[in-house]
Amino acid sequence: MLRAPALLLLGPPGAGKTTLAAKIAARFGENDAQLINADPERAGGIAQFEEYAEVLGLPLAVAASAAALGTLVASAARRRLVIDTKGTAPNDRAGCTALAELIAASGAIPLPVLPADTAAEEAAAVVGCFAPLGARVLLPTRLDLVRRLGGVLAAADAGGLALAAGGLTPQFAYGLRPLTPRLLARRLLAGAAARSMSISAAG
Repeated sequence: MLRAPALLLLGPPGAGKTTLAAKIAARFGENDAQLINADPERAGGIAQFEEYAEVLGLPLAVAASAAALGTLVASAARRRLVIDTKGTAPNDRAGCTALAELIAASGAIPLPVLPADTAAEEAAAVVGCFAPLGARVLLPTRLDLVRRLGGVLAAADAGGLALAAGGLTPQFAYGLRPLTPRLLARRLLAGAAARSMSISAAG
């Protein structure tokens, strides 16, 4: 899934999509990847993306509309495209419609991005918007900051999404790691042990 010709990251505001896009592109390498910013209205996001592209030696393009994104995809040659999008809240119907238009115009694989510290109920609501767009894989972020996985697992279950990889560090040039069953089990057990110790100490 993460080796598709075009990947489109979507998620709530502040989910870490821009950094995760850079991490994915870094895995492809400077000769094989291109970053596309499909959220040109957020000035800070453009500056951040420009910095990432410069450090990684990657070309960066801006798509101001679904039509512009389709043109960029058509002219991408053999480069794999990693597309960053505007943060969209689960109750933002207009935002979800705009994402659907971007996906249709680009043919990109939609990849929902969700912070690992999202509460379970909220996480399930988020995928209620994104799963109907054709998403099959969920990419959690902030796994370096929290051990609990309740929100991530609730979202994956609610949307029928697989957990392929996640962001384990804030560094954009690396830190994207496959979420194998063994890794997930270790984190769950570590979290359970930490909670048990906390309860024992409180008692």
